[in-house]
Amino acid sequence: MNGFACKASFSASDFFFAGLATPQPTNNTMGSYVTLANVMLIPGLNTLGVSIARIDYAPGGIRTPHTHPRATEIFFVLQGELDVGFITTAEVLVPMTLKQGDVFIFPKGLVHFQINNGKGPAAAIAVFNSQNPSVQDIPPTLFTATPQVPNSVLSKAFQISYQEVDAISNYVKTVMSSSSHRSTIQYRQPTFENKTCWCGLRAALHISESSENPGRLFYRCPKDSKDKEICGYWKWCYQIGCHEPNPRVAPEVKALNNDARVEVIEVTVANLKHMLIVCQFLSGLALVVAIIALLK
Repeated sequence: MNGFACKASFSASDFFFAGLATPQPTNNTMGSYVTLANVMLIPGLNTLGVSIARIDYAPGGIRTPHTHPRATEIFFVLQGELDVGFITTAEVLVPMTLKQGDVFIFPKGLVHFQINNGKGPAAAIAVFNSQNPSVQDIPPTLFTATPQVPNSVLSKAFQISYQEVDAISNYVKTVMSSSSHRSTIQYRQPTFENKTCWCGLRAALHISESSENPGRLFYRCPKDSKDKEICGYWKWCYQIGCHEPNPRVAPEVKALNNDARVEVIEVTVANLKHMLIVCQFLSGLALVVAIIALLK
């Protein structure tokens, strides 16, 4: 069977994924983060033979040498400048410096890498001709395999001593065990909570196209905007589990990231401005009523 067994029933959500819209944090060991959208996350890709990923890079961030056993990769630079390359079976390095808008191909199964040598962040989109391309990172594959690759093999392959093999293995295992590195080399995806609108329906997740908040995710009532029964539910979606900010509870505010805190402050200020306008209006109305009463 090519792929998984087909589902008995399906919905539009099986063909939808919003996880590539927002840059992910790159404050980890390697300074990069991969967000993969494959058949595991988009069931509608089953048997279609395609998938896609977003990679974010901090300045100096690297996507370590790795291979995709089941797919060729088309690599498109969204932002910044990246030095990339792959190694042929004849052990020839094929390097290239890519800028925003450039496209590069990493042939199926060949070891390749990307590094951000620029001063600013970078991002790229990778498209694969497999619904589940898989990934094999070279350093952990060699030095953290279970059972362990024999020291005699690694010592002979790299022409180093057994002690040096042990030192490298221990170091790689230490780095691999850190949560900061795991988020770099593994394909992770943002998790989005299911929200229920005031109609009692599952809220729809959308991408903002406004000039003030381009690319931000938000929830709203799934009913058509022209529907008279639409409840008007609307909430920002935050990448840290999509937690909704509560400006009245200090601990929750402290738990949010900087963007969420800014949003809390913006919401609070907007509410205060609205309250001030209402108070001013009521005060003015009361003054007018008082003056009319005096004139009578």
